[in-house]
Amino acid sequence: MKRGKRKKKGRGTGCRRRRQRERKRESERIQKMPNTLKHNHTQAKRNANKKNSLILNVHMWECMDEWMSLYIYVR
Repeated sequence: MKRGKRKKKGRGTGCRRRRQRERKRESERIQKMPNTLKHNHTQAKRNANKKNSLILNVHMWECMDEWMSLYIYVR
């Protein structure tokens, strides 16, 4: 590393080939989906980037609900 050059940190600094490989795999996965899902998938990703993890949060709570109901049922 040259002097006076600071190392880039954060997003988009990963190894290029790995990024490309991941992108390819992702696109293949999307290709296999039906069209409606394809659209929703990209939309969901965009939303997740915007209000990061809100969707995940909701999903988590739904899972929690299921868990709790199961737990109560077992008890």
